[in-house]
Amino acid sequence: MKREFLKELGLEDDVISKIMKEHGKTIQKMDDTIETYRGKISELQTDIATKSKDYEELNKEHMLSKAKIEEFEKVDIDGLKNSIQEWENKYNQREYDLSVDKYMQNYKFTSELAKEATISKFKEQKFKLKDGKLDGAEDYMKKFMEENKSAFVIEDNNTQNNNNNLLNNNSMANTSTYSYNPASGTNTDDLQAFEGMLDSLSK
Repeated sequence: MKREFLKELGLEDDVISKIMKEHGKTIQKMDDTIETYRGKISELQTDIATKSKDYEELNKEHMLSKAKIEEFEKVDIDGLKNSIQEWENKYNQREYDLSVDKYMQNYKFTSELAKEATISKFKEQKFKLKDGKLDGAEDYMKKFMEENKSAFVIEDNNTQNNNNNLLNNNSMANTSTYSYNPASGTNTDDLQAFEGMLDSLSK
């Protein structure tokens, strides 16, 4: 608003001054309000820029996560489960076989075929391993040995000792049967007798 305009309206100078003063106050208030809104707009723009940047970061993370999910979905879960189960079964079977082999070392067999047949029958029982021992194996083997005596070498301590004593006695008797007492000089008959003794001992 201009003073000339107010003068043209026929207003007095003091009235015009009052009007201009009030008009100035109004303009100042409007300017202050505008500046306030400009500050708020600037803050909003900064906030929008920050949120936009955050959105971009989140979008990148989302895309990475999506890619990982898609990659994970391509994995054969059932195949992995089956593979794990297969390795677990192999490990358990290996541990079981080692336990059976160790247990069978307590027995002597009449032949390799008898041993293999016994182990095969033994494994069919599927004894469970408890604290490193095959549960129920002792009772089974006692019965199995009674029913299949020809498959096992049964060693009796008394019999073994008697056999050893008999062998020792026979050896001593054979040794004492022959003696060589050479006479002065060399005798052909004596040499022949000595050679016969050596030949008998070597048989």
